[in-house]
Amino acid sequence: MTQGDAAENSRRAAWLEIFTTPLGKAVAVLAGVVLLLLVGLILLILNVSSLRTDTAGAMLETETALAALVKAQEHAEPGWVEADFADVQPLGWGFLLVDLTMEQTDEGTTVSGSVINATSLDHYNALFLIMLTDEYTGEFELDTLESGGSDSFELTIPGAGGLSMPDEVRINYLGSEVVYY
Repeated sequence: MTQGDAAENSRRAAWLEIFTTPLGKAVAVLAGVVLLLLVGLILLILNVSSLRTDTAGAMLETETALAALVKAQEHAEPGWVEADFADVQPLGWGFLLVDLTMEQTDEGTTVSGSVINATSLDHYNALFLIMLTDEYTGEFELDTLESGGSDSFELTIPGAGGLSMPDEVRINYLGSEVVYY
């Protein structure tokens, strides 16, 4: 055995002697516990990071679902119609809409079409509100809507000329005078 090997064996023996004493055993156990705690902490950090990612994804899905529910609730109310749709569409309140067209002009967006009175009452001075967006709205009035009859309208909503054409618009019936027979 060489002198270098003897020194190496001496160092190993010193280390082994440290861990065979009661204090050395306690230090070894403590070092093992600290190592296990560090491994546990690393695993906990990885788990928390994964949970944060999952929570962020769930929150995004919840926001998307909530927005869809709000839109579905809004569209369950009467008055929502498809833009640029020539066929008959129900407005609600006993009215139908036909030949709806929308055209952008220098003055704004021109909306035109015909309202059909499907009720058994004649309506006079029937007032309607068109909402392209919350900011761009306009009102039109139809003088006479006889029972089963129709009347055309054309309205230019100022300032909405640069607006991209919506897929849907809302036309609300605001009120009228009726004659009972």
